Amino acid sequence: MDGHEELKLKLVDDGDCAMIIVSQKRNKGDFDFFFVVRLTYMEEYCDDADFKYIVDVLAVSPEQAKSQCQDYIENNMGGNFDESDEIQRVQALVEYGAYATLFSKTGNNKRELLSEAKGEATKINFISFGFEMDKPQNRIGSTGWDFIKGDIMAGLKKA
Repeated sequence: MDGHEELKLKLVDDGDCAMIIVSQKRNKGDFDFFFVVRLTYMEEYCDDADFKYIVDVLAVSPEQAKSQCQDYIENNMGGNFDESDEIQRVQALVEYGAYATLFSKTGNNKRELLSEAKGEATKINFISFGFEMDKPQNRIGSTGWDFIKGDIMAGLKKA
């Protein structure tokens, strides 16, 4: 499934606050996940930002964060987890915050930021996914592997 096939990305949401672009399902051996390119429109959050956009490449796994996904869909989105599709689950986890951040950049040129993020997602997919997931995501040492499960406090348990 993964090999060296092209990383395909599809726009799934372009709302007032952010644009969400999702890859096809990926698997590096242990679990299924999706790459998400999220472009956040900063003017929706603050008036005095030094940049217009933040672009992130995220790894999201409804399989790894199933309980958080189920709770969020049912309690915050008014939906039924069993009736939701994979893209709805990915979007729920992005809203909830259960993802690993693999790349992030700020700037004022939307097209350039999106192009760079898509290039980074492709590079990470083919070359460095495991290395990026091994990196700490916060100051307490929780890694991408912890974040993709929705366990942002895992670093405290390791100390």
